[in-house]
Amino acid sequence: ASMEYMALWHSGAGRGLYYGLHDPAPAYKKLHYEKQEGLLPFLKACMPLRDIDKAANSQALEGVCLWQLFDGDWYDAAMLYKAFFEQHASWKPMMEEGKRKDTPDWLRTNPHWWRKRMKWDEAFADEIIEADEKLGLASPVHLYDWFQIPYDTNYPHYFPAKEAFVPGMRRLQEKGIRVMPYINGRLWDTHDKGKEDWQFTAVARPNCTKKRGDQPFLEVYPTSNIELAIMCPSTALWQEKQQEIMETLFHEFGVDAVYIDQIGAAQAYPCEDPSHSHRAGGGSWWVESYRNLLDHVRQILPEGRCLTTECTSDPYMKDIQAYLSWIWIKNDQVPAFMAIYNGYVAVFGRNYLYAGDWIGENIFAAQSLTYGEQMGWILPETYKGLTHGEFYDKCVHTRSALGSFFYDGRLLRSPKIEDKVKLKTTKIKVEAYGGLLEHTATFSEYWERKDGKRLLLLVNASRKETTPTLQAQIPDGTYTTEGDVQAEITAKDGVLTVTLPPLSVSYIIL
Repeated sequence: ASMEYMALWHSGAGRGLYYGLHDPAPAYKKLHYEKQEGLLPFLKACMPLRDIDKAANSQALEGVCLWQLFDGDWYDAAMLYKAFFEQHASWKPMMEEGKRKDTPDWLRTNPHWWRKRMKWDEAFADEIIEADEKLGLASPVHLYDWFQIPYDTNYPHYFPAKEAFVPGMRRLQEKGIRVMPYINGRLWDTHDKGKEDWQFTAVARPNCTKKRGDQPFLEVYPTSNIELAIMCPSTALWQEKQQEIMETLFHEFGVDAVYIDQIGAAQAYPCEDPSHSHRAGGGSWWVESYRNLLDHVRQILPEGRCLTTECTSDPYMKDIQAYLSWIWIKNDQVPAFMAIYNGYVAVFGRNYLYAGDWIGENIFAAQSLTYGEQMGWILPETYKGLTHGEFYDKCVHTRSALGSFFYDGRLLRSPKIEDKVKLKTTKIKVEAYGGLLEHTATFSEYWERKDGKRLLLLVNASRKETTPTLQAQIPDGTYTTEGDVQAEITAKDGVLTVTLPPLSVSYIIL
């Protein structure tokens, strides 16, 4: 889970049950929900215990477990968690005049991202520049495989870089395209020089996470099919190694940002190595250790540079400026994370390689626009092959034109949409259960900027004209739509009806 709460609600009755673990530290936990046919559902949390190397020790719940009835739906539940976060959470970033003090403006206001796997020459720069000129925006690029070692092997020995990396990066930067290379924040290859155990046993093994009996925790990924050790973030060696890598990337190479893979995505391990500086097992030490690690990095971070990570686990955001939301592609999802954290951390990207067909592509684009995410994280070659590239471009340029509502605003309650035209695909390759994504043709969210202006987005992601009815917290009156639909629409008791052309993006500014 991205956040330590869940909720059940009845949309007809307008009542719900909130289940939250309000842990300001926080400690590592897992949340569970289960509903079997004929049985009552249950919610529970499990927590790896602290001091698991000692017998007869006492335990207490980390934080407070809160059960609370509420009126409303998912949005009201999100506001309960947001109130806890703003009052008590240790991961709340430092803010100044409503902005994060440590986030450069280029990241805060950025509307779109590329991604690219580099080969051995500067062709990667040519492909990004060509796609960027077609889109018409200088979008930063998330760059993989800039190192000479194969992906997911020989970590953390990223240097030397490929010879074409720095010249290619300079060409991109001259075009206003910022470059963010990939590194991994957790793993050390157990055979870290081809098939040879070079530094793992002598250097890394004492500093990796251990089971009882001094056995390292290992993971194997299909990208490499080798054993990778999970490094313990509490150790000075790992904290200093990450700082050393960043110092080379930022100061020697001049990159604009660094993506540290897995910190916000992968689970904590109940390390029991007695030589480490933490208590054995669970507790808050895992998050605290990564904060120490990231603090090492922040000490050498040049002005205007930033750090990002994979996925959206909330307690790391104090030291991470942006999260990659690449697997926000489940059916029936809602923008709860954005309702809580918009403005506190930037969120970017969907994985268009998973889309499967034009319906998946259009759902990703429409939903990421209306959710207020920084769009894209798309390969140039995938971008050129989009079935409805003009619709994608339209969504991105709308995100750019209306950006202040997202980076200087907050998400209000989502409109309720009635729409006879539907979108449905079962061709999503990964992450959507059963490959299923379905949605009304209409996508709509309601935003409020800090100056009090409001924005109602209206997107038709289908190939058919549609006339949806929406119920939103909009005052009665007549409004002029902008974008693809330019008409006057009357709202009565918060209800309005509008005809949207196929593949259109429209909006009302109140």
